[in-house]
Amino acid sequence: MKTHLLPFVALAFWATLANAAELTLFDLPLRNANRATLRAAIEHAGGRLLSSTASEDVYDATHIGLPAASKLDLIFMGPRFVLAQYEFPEYSATEERFRKMITTKYGQPVKSDSFGRSEGAFDAQYIGDGKYTWTFGADMQLVFDKPFSGNHTLSYVDRDAQSELSQLLKSRENQAAVADAKNKNSAF
Repeated sequence: MKTHLLPFVALAFWATLANAAELTLFDLPLRNANRATLRAAIEHAGGRLLSSTASEDVYDATHIGLPAASKLDLIFMGPRFVLAQYEFPEYSATEERFRKMITTKYGQPVKSDSFGRSEGAFDAQYIGDGKYTWTFGADMQLVFDKPFSGNHTLSYVDRDAQSELSQLLKSRENQAAVADAKNKNSAF
């Protein structure tokens, strides 16, 4: 093998290794996590269930131990995990420490913003607005979203399940529009 290819082979190896890692929450692999298991793990960690519907559980995350996390929202499709999202206040004295914790566990993310700029490290004192994404095997992602204004979020996403849920919701919305058009045909 030629020596000028060695850095690219090493980079490809580490990128493959990073993508093969599993995305976990409360030490549970999220790819096959179910609602009951996640609920027990969150409550064991100090989360307090605030509300629950057929597809969503909302927790008070202030006692989970994640710096500045105020809320943890989980979305399910039946018992299947789709998304977990922590919410953080727009300004927090502990945000830098929290970002250092994430990079210790997952490494540096890939940043995207509307301008396509590449900035400093995610665990630096200050970071720019935009989305910071870690990609894992089985189409799982971890996304830190820092909008220009408003609360920051950290989302654990099963992209396959999210896509299925989006298609299901779109189909239901289209069916409802057809039914409404038939029922209110004379009104327009």
